[in-house]
Amino acid sequence: MKTRLFPLISAIAIVAFSCTPEEPFIDSFDDRWRLVTSDRLGSVLVVDVPDQESVGTVWSDPTDSATHVLRRFRDQVFLVHSKRPWIIVFDADTLRAVDTIALSSDPGASIAFANATTAFVTVPTKNQIEVVDLTVNRVAGSITLPSRPMNIDANGNQLCVTLPDSNAIAVIDSRSLKVEAVITTAAVPWFVASDPSSAQFCIVSIGQGKVTPGTQTAATIQFLNATTRALTSPLELTTRGSTAAKLIPTGLAISATQQAFVASNVALLRVSTRARNRVTTMQPEGMSALTYNDARAELVAQLAASSAVAVYNANGDARTQLIPMTAPTTSSIGIAP
Repeated sequence: MKTRLFPLISAIAIVAFSCTPEEPFIDSFDDRWRLVTSDRLGSVLVVDVPDQESVGTVWSDPTDSATHVLRRFRDQVFLVHSKRPWIIVFDADTLRAVDTIALSSDPGASIAFANATTAFVTVPTKNQIEVVDLTVNRVAGSITLPSRPMNIDANGNQLCVTLPDSNAIAVIDSRSLKVEAVITTAAVPWFVASDPSSAQFCIVSIGQGKVTPGTQTAATIQFLNATTRALTSPLELTTRGSTAAKLIPTGLAISATQQAFVASNVALLRVSTRARNRVTTMQPEGMSALTYNDARAELVAQLAASSAVAVYNANGDARTQLIPMTAPTTSSIGIAP
């Protein structure tokens, strides 16, 4: 019986080998993603990357020139309108507008998410944060602050918000909705971002004389422990050929590898959130906005000298894409295809 089976097995093997396709090996890694931007014309646009094919405008409010802010949370994208008391909600997959959250009366500036059901929106003109119930997309309350709030981010149940007019930051517990601490910082704290790999916030201060009156002072970066509330001493943001007093930060992003990146009018800078003792110039070009693209572990920056958006690798030391835009972008996010 075994003797009869051997010729049959051999024949099957020969047929299988002769039918094996000759196509080359195909790498299944998909480097496609979608760049979603808001621009100064008040529009939200989508571009397919890396082929740079424009999908088009998915939303627009042409009555205003605008500095809208985009933020993704789970399966939705939130646009904080800079001129109207609105937050437009988009489905992250279809990028269709699905709802509008009405704030009390004035426009918001920044939004953060401390849990699955609650969003926190800074309203600078009212010295408060409005608390949004995401289960019904309605304002459910507010938190009063000692001065104008600007940017906000969350680290677990802790919220950190910058108070540029008070040269301070406020720490808020998202469960009790109470301001638990107001901590003095370097002059004019503007940007804040949470390090996803540790219990700390990164705070970037612009310095006096840039958005506030007075003689220009140094731009700095500091780190706040979200648990102990310990704040590091200011580290001046400088680059070769420019002093800290002349440098104007324009954006902040923290990567998943514990690197803080600061965009500025003269360069892209990097600071390790672990060592926190050295500022490194990564790209010698001015930028007006910056975000970390979770979809690709890359940095996305609006170049100050043109309408183009530049994409850099996770270390910030190499440009991987240059995407032309019809108008300068104010905010960007990356979404997987």
